[in-house]
Formats: sequence, C-alpha cells, structure tokens
Amino acid sequence: MVSSLKSELAAQKTLGQQSRTLQKQLKDRDAEVAQLKTQADEAESQLSSAQSEIKALQTKLAAARNTAAGLESAVKVPGSAIKGGAANRATAAVTAEVAQSAQIAQLKEDLYSDLTGLIIRDVKSRDEDHLYDCIQTGVNGSKCLFFNLQRTDKLLNYIAALHFKLVIPKTTTGPYEKAIYQYIPLLDANRDRELVDVLPDFLMDHITFERQAVTKFYTRVIDALTKRRASSS
Repeated sequence: MVSSLKSELAAQKTLGQQSRTLQKQLKDRDAEVAQLKTQADEAESQLSSAQSEIKALQTKLAAARNTAAGLESAVKVPGSAIKGGAANRATAAVTAEVAQSAQIAQLKEDLYSDLTGLIIRDVKSRDEDHLYDCIQTGVNGSKCLFFNLQRTDKLLNYIAALHFKLVIPKTTTGPYEKAIYQYIPLLDANRDRELVDVLPDFLMDHITFERQAVTKFYTRVIDALTKRRASSS
C-alpha cells in the first residue's frame, strides 16, 4: 500500500508539473496573440493613412496637370501676335511673364501643402480683410470629408481633415503684431463625429487671437490632426 501511494504521489507530482508547464505555454500563447493583434491594428492604421495619402497625392497630381495645361495655353503666343508688331509682342511677353509668375506661385503653394498638410482652397479679398478657406489634413479625425481642390472637378475622399476659415485684416491701426486674426471652424455634426473626439475644445469654437500668436495657434492645429492617439482598446 505504501509503495502504491508513493507511486500515485509521484504520478500526481508529474501531472502537476505538466499542468504548470501547459499553463505557462498558454500564458505565453495569449501574450503572443495579443502582440499579433496590436501589430495587426498598427498595420491597419498605417494602411489607412497610406490610402489617404495616395488619394491626396492623386488629386494634387490631377490639379497640377490642369494648372500646367492652363499655363501652357497662356504662354503660347498666337500667330496674330507675331504678325502684329511690337505692341502685340509686348503684350505676349507680359502674358508669358504673368503666366510664369502664376506657375511659380502655384509651385510654392504645392510645396507648402506637401510640407504642412494645409490646403488653401480659396482666398477672398474683402473691404477690410482677406478670408481664407482652409483644410488641415492629418491622421486623426473624420475619414469621410469631400472637397474640391484647387478649382478642379476632382474630389478628395476619405482623408482626415479640419475645415476652417481664417479672417486676416488688411490693415490695423495698432502695431503689426497686434492685428487680430479670426478662426471659424466649419464642423458638420455627422461628418465630423470622429474629429470632434480628438479636437481640443477651443478649436471647436469661433476664436480670435493676435498675429503674434498665429504660430502657437497653428502648432496646436497640427498637433490635433497629426499626433497619433492611443487606441481606446
């Protein structure tokens, strides 16, 4: 009986060791699965960002082609201008110079947009100020904003963005750096549900600030749209 009990105890001890080994393997497997899930989530996020960037680049490319075609047409000198003497040649030269200036301005705007993600859709000159229609793109926020880009018929889809307007005075009675800027967010209750979750409260309201604070303002806009947020899961 004693020998039998010893054998049974030894068998139970072996089973206990096997059970602990299996528990450790299961724990390691759970940790591995969790790590793989995290990597899959990160890959999905990167894929979404890459798709948004590709669509933005495709739209910008189409806009650049349309702009280049328009400038090329403007630069071409018609035969009547060549035959019309010095006056027509002078007019053609001025037209070419204006077209070249417009092309340079467009190239500067394209580079600025590529570096910052800020797209200036339109600028209106009013009696006392300039009204800028802006879109700041990024990785955070709504992924269903549609908008015309650079006066083309192309649409940019599925890109995280903040649509807003800036009012900048033409002149000011006080010091230059004290000019008052106005920020007007253009948020849509349905379109921007995801954006509102990551947007600071002050960027959801109409605000004013001095020109000397514009860099600080824009830095906060960039942070809100481009800094990756920790996953809620």
